[in-house]
Amino acid sequence: MGVCISHEYSKPTAQETEIQQQFANFSKVDERPPMAVEHQMYDYRQANEEQDDELYAIICCPHSIGFDRDKIALVDLDPTSDTYCTIISEIRLTSNGDEPGRMNWAKSAESLIEMGKLIRKHIIVPCMNSGKIYVIGFDKNKFYMEKEIRSDELFRKDVSCPYAVRSLPLKGAPVHVSTMGDRYGHGKGDFVLIDRKTWEIRKKSDPTFSSFGGDFSLQPRHNLLISSEWGHPRLFRDGFQPSELENESFGSCLHVWQISPPKLLQSISLDSFDGSLVISVKFLHNTDCNHAFAISAIGSSIFHLHMNTLSREWQADRVAHVPSLKINLGGVFDSSPEVRIKTSNAMEDRWWLPPETRSLPRGTKFRGGPALMQLSKDGSRLYVCNSFYKAWDGQFYPELISDGGQMVRVDIVDNEMRLNEKFLVDMKDQPNGPFVIRDIKFLDGDCTSDSFL
Repeated sequence: MGVCISHEYSKPTAQETEIQQQFANFSKVDERPPMAVEHQMYDYRQANEEQDDELYAIICCPHSIGFDRDKIALVDLDPTSDTYCTIISEIRLTSNGDEPGRMNWAKSAESLIEMGKLIRKHIIVPCMNSGKIYVIGFDKNKFYMEKEIRSDELFRKDVSCPYAVRSLPLKGAPVHVSTMGDRYGHGKGDFVLIDRKTWEIRKKSDPTFSSFGGDFSLQPRHNLLISSEWGHPRLFRDGFQPSELENESFGSCLHVWQISPPKLLQSISLDSFDGSLVISVKFLHNTDCNHAFAISAIGSSIFHLHMNTLSREWQADRVAHVPSLKINLGGVFDSSPEVRIKTSNAMEDRWWLPPETRSLPRGTKFRGGPALMQLSKDGSRLYVCNSFYKAWDGQFYPELISDGGQMVRVDIVDNEMRLNEKFLVDMKDQPNGPFVIRDIKFLDGDCTSDSFL
């Protein structure tokens, strides 16, 4: 897919020039600050007393049917609490059918040690269907509406369908929000920059954009941003159609950008059968390392992204792949117990197959399949929710729409993953529900919230 030029841009302001100078300090190896201990050996195994920030989680909950407003909720994760696995506070968004994407805190810590010290008061909630961006305040376990950025403000900049949020750990740096469409819903990969003081949209100093937008990840120390591609919002809002793969309605490129001053450095084309609709891209937490990984929804592959230090060229190597199966669609292993998979010579490695017996969280069937996840900072608990995008949820897993979404917890013990049968957040019987669960954030940051410097 190609790269295009937008007509809406401006020269860098004095504040933006200062931020660029901060980046320049980290572009020279001999001027970089010494690596902190946690970056030299990123050890997730911390003392239990350092995990107090995981007593609560913020989740975004689209209404499954859409006749009521979506909400952002605070869930109790403390197993010793009387309100364990229940919602203790919430805020409703202002209109029906917003469809929140990947929310995130407005601030990012510089390092693992600084995460617990950073005061986080605002969470940014981009909405894929309405085109709104909410700035929600959070104080003393209560939410309040700080700012609503309307869709027409994005339309004036010829962007729509905001999806993912990332922040730089630099003073005065804006919040980055990726957008996936133009004002008409055609594919357009761009970014909205939100001022963290005024919550106004800043003008961009570079007019370049990609054919499709999606998720993205920041690497501040190397002044890098990598973005992925979904497809045309006007098409994927109606569900998934396999014929759209042949029409190139889904993107299969990864784009490497310079953050400041913004500049497209390289576009990497993936095989369309393995790397279409890359739903997640993440740099490693080690700030001196510029390696990243990306995951495709169409093709079920994991790619390792790395740069040749001599040529400065980036490449993507497929390092894992789940083979395609001719069985059925949806939660086939749960809904059709009679289905069995026959192995062949090409399918002898069965690591990706489901186990013969399954555990049930609190005796309840897990509806649909795992979608978005959040890992605890010590790497010992993996929280899993089961909503990806409602138009697709209803197509593959209708029970998510009728009965609501869930969040479960997987414990990592002795290098094994075990479902915690005592933990379940179920949105089935929520007032005015049901709702689904789309994203998870911890109060003091998590493994996907911060971009270390």
